Amino acid sequence: MKRLKLYLFPLLFGWAGNCYSQSLKIDSLKILIKKDKEDSSKVNHLNAISFLYKANHYDTSVYFCSTALKLAQTINWQTGVGKSYALLAQIHNENGNYVKALQFYNKSLETWEFIEKQMYEKGSDLNAQKYFVLQNQAASLASIGMNYLHQGDYNKAIGNYIKALKISEKIGDKKRIADDLVLIAIISSDYGDYSRALKEYFEALKVYEALGDQKSIEMIMGNIGNAYVGQKNLEKAMVFYLKALKISEDLGDKDGMKYDYGYVAGIYLEQGNLLLISHKKGSDSLFSKSKKYFLKALKISEETGDKRLVVSWLKSLGNLSMSAKNYTEAEVYLNKALTLSEELKLIGERMQIESVLSALFEAKKKYAESLKHYKNYTALKDSLFNEEKNKELTRHEMNYEFEKKEAGLKAIQDKKDAVTIAESRKQKIVLILVCCMLFLVFIFAGFIFRSLRITKKQKSLIELKNKETEEQKRIIEEKNKDVMDSIHYAKRIQNALLPTEKYIEKHLKKIS
Repeated sequence: MKRLKLYLFPLLFGWAGNCYSQSLKIDSLKILIKKDKEDSSKVNHLNAISFLYKANHYDTSVYFCSTALKLAQTINWQTGVGKSYALLAQIHNENGNYVKALQFYNKSLETWEFIEKQMYEKGSDLNAQKYFVLQNQAASLASIGMNYLHQGDYNKAIGNYIKALKISEKIGDKKRIADDLVLIAIISSDYGDYSRALKEYFEALKVYEALGDQKSIEMIMGNIGNAYVGQKNLEKAMVFYLKALKISEDLGDKDGMKYDYGYVAGIYLEQGNLLLISHKKGSDSLFSKSKKYFLKALKISEETGDKRLVVSWLKSLGNLSMSAKNYTEAEVYLNKALTLSEELKLIGERMQIESVLSALFEAKKKYAESLKHYKNYTALKDSLFNEEKNKELTRHEMNYEFEKKEAGLKAIQDKKDAVTIAESRKQKIVLILVCCMLFLVFIFAGFIFRSLRITKKQKSLIELKNKETEEQKRIIEEKNKDVMDSIHYAKRIQNALLPTEKYIEKHLKKIS
């Protein structure tokens, strides 16, 4: 039994946490819807109530979601249209109507692509809104792939998973990359390549653990257990199944528990069969434990409306009753499983159930009935023959895609390395140039400093000489002053001693 993620729910309903909280009651939503205007809030509330009805009231859930879709189309709110299509697809998918679910998944994808086209016409930058739209594209592609996987079309399943992975890598969404790795690992398990599947599972597990995503950790623990079952390692499988069951019980997660109870029951059944084959004691105790867990898984699957799982657990209970030689009980379980598998058009499940019914009626010595079911089994097996050929073809295509992806990643890494080396060289050159410039600046600064020192020294000498000249000038001026003073003094003495010109002239006149 494969464990597939409910891929769209966390993404499509995370935007309205208040609406989609488990504590929010249907009655309160109905009150909100009555008060709402014809706008996006009403679309959200209609989808919310549809989501709450989804598990047990298929028709009511479809009604509210269809109403939400019509309103979103009327008000031309394309985001609401995309979400409503996705929810309608999920409702039909869980009810086993894979054809109708696929139609709505494709319409949801077309809507997100239309929104993206409009956004890129306005600009190519990856903002939060564009990131959200691309996330929903990846989610739609993964859900389409999951739908094809349910129908046994492995070619289309792997093609859509790889497209989803490319978008997740493009936007760098680690959780989505991990989700896509899980889906691809499931295909690897279907092909019997359990080593590759485990590699992808453990790689995704690291991401979920880093994010603290308990729901995804629980899911992947179950899938790891499935891969170990494929490798016939029942002990390791039981370890991971019990880890998964513990987480789902702690979370109160019915979607997880309906798988995990069945997984644990399957290990007990296989261990009981091994003891029975080897004629060892203890098989009855293991069969009793197996039945206990299968019934728990069946009950929760019926409560959540997962008809595909109901078929699987009814078939398993039929096998268990066969092993315990309780043929009457086995017939009841197997006939219920056969009827439901025919209704859901599950060819692989029908083929297995017909085979067990043939063995059952042979054990009861009802050979005509045994032959009838054997013929049905053979016809179904022939119809699946072409599917197995498709699987082989897809195996080669998948290997090619993986190799191409790895080569592409290597080329990208080589390109990154080349860019890193070029950047490193560029940085070295820049560093050398900067050092050279700094050295030149240092030398130039030295010259300038030396010139300034010389200039300062010359200036000091000039100032000193000027001072000496001034001092000499002052001394000369003082000497000159002393000489002049002496001359003037001598002249005054001379004038005092010699008669004046008038005096001489007067006496000359007298003599004349």
